[in-house]
Amino acid sequence: MAKASMRNIEEKLNVKISDVLDDLNELKARSEPVSERLVNALLEENTKLKKDKDVLSERLNNSLLVISDLNTRIKDIENEKFSLITAIRLIQCADKSHVDSAVTAAEQLKSDDTNVFNQHDLSHNLSMNDVEESIR
Repeated sequence: MAKASMRNIEEKLNVKISDVLDDLNELKARSEPVSERLVNALLEENTKLKKDKDVLSERLNNSLLVISDLNTRIKDIENEKFSLITAIRLIQCADKSHVDSAVTAAEQLKSDDTNVFNQHDLSHNLSMNDVEESIR
């Protein structure tokens, strides 16, 4: 009986091992297409991401060029602004010196007129004095 019981256990063990091997082969058969599909999907996604990266890199480079051009334009406009401010200041200085010259000329004319009137008064006074002296 011990031999029969051992054989019985041995047969059950062989059946279980066979069942496990069948299950393993079935899982393997199912997992291969799934993992193959997963690998293919990952490869496609990787390819798409590489294309997206290339497109984004190109857009970034274009954006950097545009930014560089805009910075150059900003500097040019600032230089033009400073030139215009300098020109305005020069014009204002020229106008101020012109006004100052006109004021100085007007003051000079006024001074000359006053001198002429003073000389006229002086010569008139002198001639009146001469008349008075001749009368005496």
